[in-house]
Amino acid sequence: MKKERAVIIGIGSVLRKDDALGVRIVEVFEKKKLFGKKARLVCGDISGLDILKYFEKHAKIIVIDAADMKTPPGTVKAFSPDEIITKIEGPSGSTHGFNLTHTLEIAKSLNMGDNIVIIGIQPLDTSFGLELSEKIRILFPQIVKKTTKIIDTLF
Repeated sequence: MKKERAVIIGIGSVLRKDDALGVRIVEVFEKKKLFGKKARLVCGDISGLDILKYFEKHAKIIVIDAADMKTPPGTVKAFSPDEIITKIEGPSGSTHGFNLTHTLEIAKSLNMGDNIVIIGIQPLDTSFGLELSEKIRILFPQIVKKTTKIIDTLF
């Protein structure tokens, strides 16, 4: 099966403040029409297991998600799936559904783990709320810029 172009997937819960960072960043990409010719943009309040369907269909997969990396709020880092599985996520990592670690482990076991990059953003507050925390709102333009720069290096 011929694979489609790249996909950039923003995940997170829009009901949990900074956990929505992945979704909010991809919304900015959509609004500014960034990466449209290079990648399909997908965002939403989706669980880790829901994104598996994109792994098989696309040549390159970029997942943007809030991740507790024990770094200052707003820190942006890119990781391989193996780094996420062994270092970042655990019981407290992702805050939605079937967490990203489990999804990456399944993808790896199904030989779909190639060409996946995860961009993690350190949240400050993932309690219930519809808006990003004040500190993350202030940092948001810088977070989008750093995320864009990382993605640009991948194409």
